[in-house]
Amino acid sequence: MVGITTTITFSEEIYAVLAKLSKKTGRTNREVIVHAIALYKYFSAIEEQGGRILVERPKTYSICGNTLYQTSEIKEVIVP
Repeated sequence: MVGITTTITFSEEIYAVLAKLSKKTGRTNREVIVHAIALYKYFSAIEEQGGRILVERPKTYSICGNTLYQTSEIKEVIVP
């Protein structure tokens, strides 16, 4: 793959997040950044078409009295 070489300067905090994501996903730093750009491009296209992105959190459970209730939180993400 022929590409353009560039240099990016990150704060220590952002670089730590990048390193953590790389380790967690088994991807290189470059792959994580490329994936993030692809997601941003996708989210932007959805927004341009008037769509919204919804993120559903994992199911959680709560106990009220002797009853176990299953709940799920849905948060709307507004793409800038």
